[in-house]
Amino acid sequence: MDDHATIADLERRLAAAEAALREKADVEAALRQSEELRRIAVEGGRMGTWRWDLRDALIWGDAAFLGLWGFPPSDDPRPLSDFTVRMSPQGRGEMGEMVTRAIAAGQEFDGQLAVVAGLTIGHWVRWRGRADQERPWIVNGVSFDVTDQQLKGERLTESEARHRLLIESWTQAVWETDAHGVVTADSPSWRAYTGQTLEAWLGHGWLDAIHPYDRAYAERQWREAVAAQGLVNAEFRLRAPDGGWRWTNVRAAPVRDARGHVEKWVGMNIDIDARKRTETALRDSEARLSAAFASVPAGIAVIDIDGKVVIANDEYRRFLPNGTMPSRGPDRGDRWRAWDDGRLIAPHDYPGSRALRGDRVVPGLEMLFVDDGGRSFWTNVATAPTFDAAGQVTGFVSVISDITERKEAREAARRAEEAYRDALERQVHVRTVELTASRDLLQATMDSSMDMIQVFAAIRDASGEIVDFRWLLNNHTSESRYGDVRGQSLLERNPGVVQEGIFDAFKRVTETGVPSSAERHYVHEQFDGWFFQSAVKLGDGVATTTKEITAWKAAQAEVLRLQEEMAQAKVHESEERLRQFGEASSDVLWMRDAETLQWIYFTPAFETIYGLDRETALRGDNMSGWLDLIVPEDRQAVLDNIRQVRAGGPAAFEYRIRRRGDGAVRWIRDTDFPMCDAAGRVRWLGGVGRDITEEKAAAQRQAILVNELQHRARNLLGIVAALADRTVRQGGSVEAFEERLQALGRAQGLLSQGGSDTVAVGRLVRTELAAHVDGAADRVRVAGPELLLRARQVQNFALALHELTTNAVKYGALKADTGRLSVTWAIVIDDRGGRRLTLNWVEEGVAIDPDTVIRRGYGTELIQEALAYALRAEVDYTLGADGVRCRIDMPVA
Repeated sequence: MDDHATIADLERRLAAAEAALREKADVEAALRQSEELRRIAVEGGRMGTWRWDLRDALIWGDAAFLGLWGFPPSDDPRPLSDFTVRMSPQGRGEMGEMVTRAIAAGQEFDGQLAVVAGLTIGHWVRWRGRADQERPWIVNGVSFDVTDQQLKGERLTESEARHRLLIESWTQAVWETDAHGVVTADSPSWRAYTGQTLEAWLGHGWLDAIHPYDRAYAERQWREAVAAQGLVNAEFRLRAPDGGWRWTNVRAAPVRDARGHVEKWVGMNIDIDARKRTETALRDSEARLSAAFASVPAGIAVIDIDGKVVIANDEYRRFLPNGTMPSRGPDRGDRWRAWDDGRLIAPHDYPGSRALRGDRVVPGLEMLFVDDGGRSFWTNVATAPTFDAAGQVTGFVSVISDITERKEAREAARRAEEAYRDALERQVHVRTVELTASRDLLQATMDSSMDMIQVFAAIRDASGEIVDFRWLLNNHTSESRYGDVRGQSLLERNPGVVQEGIFDAFKRVTETGVPSSAERHYVHEQFDGWFFQSAVKLGDGVATTTKEITAWKAAQAEVLRLQEEMAQAKVHESEERLRQFGEASSDVLWMRDAETLQWIYFTPAFETIYGLDRETALRGDNMSGWLDLIVPEDRQAVLDNIRQVRAGGPAAFEYRIRRRGDGAVRWIRDTDFPMCDAAGRVRWLGGVGRDITEEKAAAQRQAILVNELQHRARNLLGIVAALADRTVRQGGSVEAFEERLQALGRAQGLLSQGGSDTVAVGRLVRTELAAHVDGAADRVRVAGPELLLRARQVQNFALALHELTTNAVKYGALKADTGRLSVTWAIVIDDRGGRRLTLNWVEEGVAIDPDTVIRRGYGTELIQEALAYALRAEVDYTLGADGVRCRIDMPVA
């Protein structure tokens, strides 16, 4: 059950107990009224009379008496057995005993019993009579029906017992006061709950058990309720028997007599300390969660199963100000819209509704939101359901991101692209019209060019796919090579255009409108030479210009050859400098053939890092040999990065090798890059490899140290907070709190001096004693083996030593010159083979008055309880007449 459910359950229990308290008061008033009514009925109602002859066991009765037992009227007596058979066995016995005692004492008897047979079965009859003084065997009396009063009394008794059981099961204390609110009667449950004595509780002494900060409030509530004769419902802190304070809820009500006057007050105390602590924890948790939510740049909220916002930051409330999800809030649901392929999505398929069905909507759905001012915003809404322990959906977490700027940027880019395409198509269309209108002029112009100028129209199949091109126009230069080819198929006349990629280029230009240009070495049909060809979209086809560049390419080749010779000379010189640099480098410089991936060079540092000589490493398939050195888990990542470099992109990556010779695992960081030839093709792969094993180890050690420091800081802050809380709550002084902080500081100092997370037990003991013992060192014995405690043990153990030392200084062996202190420890092995520390603190030679240190404060709690909780220690703490005996037994690593 979560904290909210626990609080709600406690509230229901308080309400039930309060109702029971009020009902108890009503029951008592009703009981008194019933008794008064019964008295009036008995004294003023119709009664039957009878005469009982004890010797002959005969009874004479009038009609009213006989009617009570279901007999017809008669003047003759009836035997006693006629009546006794209609009495219950218990009733017969009680009646006989009552009559016998009354006659022997000469007194009147008065009793009632149930009719269990005959016409009046189930009725109750009251007998009231007295023996004749002169004839004691004759008893005269009266009887009347008391069934109603008996049943009412039984119901009242049952109700009162039920109410008493209910109140006692839900409360910690039940009590009464007089009509003026003054305590005059004992309440054992109150004294057990608060630790007060009877003398301290009576009168108005109960106020002394209330926390000083709450005392005035509690007294005012009580006096006002007594004056107004109303109910009391107050919450404040009461002293607990252990000396602490606990929250209680006081419920009280007046008990009135038949005339409505207050006879007394009844009340109860219900312990709500757990609830109050839970409420505080919940408030703190919600405050932290709210701060975290507020710092997130997106809108984030937690929503319950009813679609209501439980907690949300301001950004989220901008989109959901009424706190209800759109599909559950008709007044706001029309502010949201979402589409799927142009179809409007129904609210029951919004992300929140889907999350309540158990679906995750991640990374989210784009939705259009309109705010109260009519402004539109594009958002991305992501949701994830939350579940209880049974797997049932309890709500969901929702994140809303404003993506308006991003959407607007995409839309602007799309409009710009469409505008560019439209402008280009209009431009081509205008040019096509102009070309059509000036065909002859264009033809003459084209014929004057020494380049081949051609225009092609696309041929498409039934699906619209371009399957061929048809010649529309050729200039004079083109016709001199092709002849008159207008209207002919490009693929039928020149099938080589497919192999050379010309056909695909024409299709691409026609479909995209993006011009292309390329050098082509065409050796098909009637051609064998180099050509430079450009193509632009023209209608549903292309216009091309082709220039023969065979002679130019030959000249270019010669220039490249000369440049290559010069470059080779420079490369030789550069390689010599690189070799000298590589020989001196502690990193491995290497080169691979881009196609075979075989090493062609690396520097001597390879032998140091890999533990393999260069000559051996370069033999055979050295790529496979190198991969064998890499640990299997890292090989695929290495190959992926090499492929990236081979494709023309640089890469930096880390991997592990198992070095030949000593088998050591080493971390390597490679920085690889492509090396291209003059044509721009990747011919070689170059790289620098560095051994980063020590860097990795240092980074790992640093991470461990940072984590340990953070852990220690959190533990220390938690302990400081607990010290402050318990010291103040138990009425401790600021000096005591500061002394405990100083003890913690001494323990942290020992941890810092050691440079590790351990401290020896002997150093802890001697350091703490040195802080308090000045001239008594000769009366202190400290002895034990070398044993290290972990940081998580040091803090609590140091505080326990501090409390033992300060108590010894104030009250024990270190207070008087005659006192002696022995602190010894040993290492023992338990039944499971685990090591345990056993420390004995023994004080002697001093007389201690237990009354001076009888209060059980936080220091004693820390020694006896905190060590057991935090360190799983077993503590035996005894305060004797001559000092403290304390034995601490705890597991150690």
